[in-house]
Amino acid sequence: MYNSITEENIRSIPKVGSIDIERLPQELTRIYAVVISVRSNLSNGSFEKDALAASIDMLRSLANNLETLAVILPDLENKRSIAFVCATARYLLLQIREYSEPELVSVMFGRDQIPEVISAMVLFLIGNSPADACEASRFAKRDLIDDRIESLLMRAIVHLAKGEMSHIVNLSVPDIEYEADESEREAIDYLWECLLNGVKQLAEELFDPNFAKDKTDYFKTVIELSVFDPEYESLFEKESLYAGPYHLAKLLDILRDDLLLRGIVKVSPPVNTDAELWGTFLARIAKERPYLWENHFDAVKTNFLNTGCSAVLTFPTGAGKSTLAELKISSTLLAGKRVIYLVPTHALEDQANSNMLRIFEGFIPESIMEFDLEYTDIEDSALPSIAVMTPEKCLTLISVRPEEFADVGLVVFDEFHLVHGREEKKDRRSIDAMFCLLRLFAEAPYADYLLISAMVENGPEIAEWISSVTKRECVAFDSSWKPTRQLHSCLMYREEDIVKLEGVLRKARKDSTSSGPSAAVKRELQAVPFTFFSLRNKWESKSSDDYYINRILTQPVNLSANSDWKLTSNRNEVAAEFASYFASRNIKTLVFVDDPRITKSTSRKISAKLEDVTFQRTDLMDKYPQMFEALALELGDIKYSFVSNGRTAVHHGNMLPLERRLNENYFKRKDGINVVVATATLAQGINLPAEVVIMAGDDRFDEDTGYRETIDPQEILNAAGRAGRAGSAAQGMVLLIPGKLIHYKDNTVSQKWWELKETVFSSSDQCLKINDPLIGFLDNLSSDSTKLTAEQKNVIFRLNLIPDTENSINTIFDKSFGKYRAFKDSQEESYAEKVQKLIVVRTEVDGEYVNEDWVGRVSLKMGLDPQFVIEVGNFVNDVGIVELGEMTLDEIIDEVMDWLCEKQERIFSFFTGNAIHAQLAKALNIPINKATEEIIFTKMSGIKDLLLAYINGKDYYRIQILISGNSDDNLDKARSFCLKLIPNLSFIFGVISLVIRD
Repeated sequence: MYNSITEENIRSIPKVGSIDIERLPQELTRIYAVVISVRSNLSNGSFEKDALAASIDMLRSLANNLETLAVILPDLENKRSIAFVCATARYLLLQIREYSEPELVSVMFGRDQIPEVISAMVLFLIGNSPADACEASRFAKRDLIDDRIESLLMRAIVHLAKGEMSHIVNLSVPDIEYEADESEREAIDYLWECLLNGVKQLAEELFDPNFAKDKTDYFKTVIELSVFDPEYESLFEKESLYAGPYHLAKLLDILRDDLLLRGIVKVSPPVNTDAELWGTFLARIAKERPYLWENHFDAVKTNFLNTGCSAVLTFPTGAGKSTLAELKISSTLLAGKRVIYLVPTHALEDQANSNMLRIFEGFIPESIMEFDLEYTDIEDSALPSIAVMTPEKCLTLISVRPEEFADVGLVVFDEFHLVHGREEKKDRRSIDAMFCLLRLFAEAPYADYLLISAMVENGPEIAEWISSVTKRECVAFDSSWKPTRQLHSCLMYREEDIVKLEGVLRKARKDSTSSGPSAAVKRELQAVPFTFFSLRNKWESKSSDDYYINRILTQPVNLSANSDWKLTSNRNEVAAEFASYFASRNIKTLVFVDDPRITKSTSRKISAKLEDVTFQRTDLMDKYPQMFEALALELGDIKYSFVSNGRTAVHHGNMLPLERRLNENYFKRKDGINVVVATATLAQGINLPAEVVIMAGDDRFDEDTGYRETIDPQEILNAAGRAGRAGSAAQGMVLLIPGKLIHYKDNTVSQKWWELKETVFSSSDQCLKINDPLIGFLDNLSSDSTKLTAEQKNVIFRLNLIPDTENSINTIFDKSFGKYRAFKDSQEESYAEKVQKLIVVRTEVDGEYVNEDWVGRVSLKMGLDPQFVIEVGNFVNDVGIVELGEMTLDEIIDEVMDWLCEKQERIFSFFTGNAIHAQLAKALNIPINKATEEIIFTKMSGIKDLLLAYINGKDYYRIQILISGNSDDNLDKARSFCLKLIPNLSFIFGVISLVIRD
């Protein structure tokens, strides 16, 4: 569970009794796994205390000894490690006692004691683990109900743990009148009030960069007043000792200097940046995230924030990449430059826009770019200060208005692993993403670059490449540390149970006259699931001591069988069982499935198992009435929305941005839903606070190929990284339910587990070695120009033969990652030959047409076959530019769609690939398995009516009726048309507009 850096820190603590410090990381992980596994028994009162007796004794020994050591010797070099382990021990004890002995969970302040949760929170902060401190704060809530000074102090420390500085500075102590015989109480209250004032003073310094601190040292005042003799060893012999206030004052005194050093408001302004404006921005960030984590601290000590320094940021999932990105964006804006922010999906585009607006609204004078469509016409106005878009959109903008990128000062590419070229599958998106980056190098030569991904292994190599292209510094931040931890586990079954069920199937098949097992037979296929935990962050060990197996569910689950009478994992149904188990215990849970349709069915199954949960959609409607009104207007009725039903929610690419936002908000609420069933859109950088991630399968259906494919290791690990988010759950559990059943017997595990171990979980989050997709493009380029694929033509037609222009072949490919690698590997000659072949092919293609200048310009800008551009030009001439200008929008659509649908080859030279053919089939109500190009062509004219309905503001319900004559639960075909096909259709009109201009 612990990353390698945290493991080393844990092992650096001093020896405590007979505890095996070398194995302490695994032992702490095992205890957490036990707590997760037996939580159902704990919560229903059947917990046997002896089950954790030895662990409890060990945790008490660690907590008591290490906390004493931390107080007595505050200057130890490894004090942070000591504090972290001590706090971890205390927090695990609190978790166990919460269920087994809730009356022993101390929440009281007294002369001789402080609440255990207070120790845990402060020690976590000393240990540089604010995420854990925030999570531990949940044990303090029951004591925050009055205005006693102790309660105010408790609140202040809870807010400190959660990074809520503004709440602390607003706390005030009420006037208290004491009786004559209450001098003891008055003295203790005075000490608590001094500590409260000290925490408030600390919060002011962390919240306001211009705060003028008074000279009172409140913590040292309490230390001096609490005891006559400050020698810690003799404290308990003094009647005048106030041990509770003294102990807390010592802990807070140790914390203060370290916390101030890590305060985000203490980050020095970049070179040539206005210090006052920089301080104003830092104060804004400090409202949400006042602390620098240790990886942030290391980064800001470099030149990273200065103009002229780029970076490749490959921290693991949840390690605070956004904070560094926001600091870099701010320094760029204050330098008077613009920012391009690239994201791979529209879902992430929506989140990035929301985040940018929240952070920078009012800080910059201009609005952030709209992001509704993939291809839009460009107004004459300049790019906004921050433009959030996909690489495809950016590539189009660069091609059409390259001059607008001259004053871009920073390009942020979030989830930049999109550029990776996979040998086994040529991905058009990866080529477009890399081509976009190379065009940016040419069009924004003075910009800094910030490439962000949690998946990438060769970050330093990418940084060296960026530096070689820009001729400026590019630093690599690739620390494996992160503030959260994931306990990885895999579902398996006892071998004897699997053998028994296979016997049931054999007997049933022998007795059956049907081709496959009946529902009655499938109901017999029940087995008890076991959860196989790894006690290490990576599944590298072959020792059984580094693994732990236990039951989470107390009842068996239903497996299934396919039409060949083979036993199957029934992954989605089993995932629903586990999700409902966790959700019923108020544990935030994400379930990943491989298809939007499965999200809906799985969500319904979970909802059915949570029938006792109150239906709560009205809560959302009351809080966000305008969003619901907008959804009802867009869809035709709110009943067609994917918004949560009050028990579960879904998250996938067929949702409107408003639906995703509402479901995300409802999941984030503590009193909201506890389960989201999602596809990979959620794993692509969307941040939701989950304690448990359930992955229903390690394979998925590929819409392009029509077959199932194994999910890449980096994608599995990226999804797994969603378990545990700083600010909500510092520790998370990941449960993988493989598509193929895994069984075990004694110390032997079936082959599928070993495959997962070797291919996926033996790696860290940063396991993807980026390759240049343009190398694959060059390697697969045919010398015969007549055999070029549509994807190859799209790249070729974007390349100029005129040397040294921004989009020329030599400019683009001389800056490529492939060229950099070829240089390092002494393969420049081979690389040059491949590029020369490209030049030959491009020359041949260019020679096939007698181009007018405007044809070449449009072809280069849009990556289109010149012949198609000529056809567009002929269409414009036939209709007439003046006549087009006088037409209504409906009339233009009518003309364009009639022209497009005249020729089959015209349609499919534009609409290429299985995925877009499937979208056309859905829009034309053609069964996917019958959607040949000929059939699509015969019905293609039907797209015109749909497009006219969309342009004229018809809701999704009416568009669905136009498509199929009837509606379904969520208007799936209308969604596919509006969300996926419309952006492609809009491209045609953008081309026509460009032809008219040129």
